[in-house]
Amino acid sequence: MAYFSPFMRSVSVTGGAKLLSTLLALLDANLPTRLGLLIIQMDPASAGNLYVGNSAVAANNCGANLIASGSYTVNPSEDGLILTTDVYLLVSAGTIQANITALPKGM
Repeated sequence: MAYFSPFMRSVSVTGGAKLLSTLLALLDANLPTRLGLLIIQMDPASAGNLYVGNSAVAANNCGANLIASGSYTVNPSEDGLILTTDVYLLVSAGTIQANITALPKGM
């Protein structure tokens, strides 16, 4: 199994629900979609709300509703994995910067 350093970058989220794996691939095409740790923080300078959820994410249907500086830790499943292909981000309006800390688990 390969071991990686933590991935710590920011993504811009705008418009409809965005798949986290797609946003992260724009920054690093080699980043695995399997993670052992995932923390999503709404940037302190951003306004509005950042909703974290699955493919049905909405303002009234989300796992987390973040405001400026708020963060959400996605806990791994029983097997210790978080799949970025299962996490969606949605903004209430405009563009929001989301700060991502992730610990990849390999390919």
